[in-house]
Amino acid sequence: MEKKTLILIRGLSSSGKTDLAEIIVGDSEDRQSLSVQEFFYSDSGEYNFDPSQLKPAHEWCVEACEDLLSEGHSVVVVHNCFTRKWEVDPYIELGNNFGYRLHVINL
Repeated sequence: MEKKTLILIRGLSSSGKTDLAEIIVGDSEDRQSLSVQEFFYSDSGEYNFDPSQLKPAHEWCVEACEDLLSEGHSVVVVHNCFTRKWEVDPYIELGNNFGYRLHVINL
């Protein structure tokens, strides 16, 4: 049985994180990706960034990642800037708790 993989893609804004995540996930339903940016989209698809909501957005992203890992997806990709260690730590802990192999890609 192949070990499941959690991939963290970090890099500056517009460095290609989302594009790389989409390539990795492809059309596979067993591979999922997410980012903090998704928090700022309305149900109608309108993007409304509010810097005062960054902390709740990061909390949402960690919770969403935990949900995906608990569902047992073969690959989960989180693509955020990850400029600070505290932003990465919860994902490392989740990956370890769910038995996922971790890869960090720096763009």
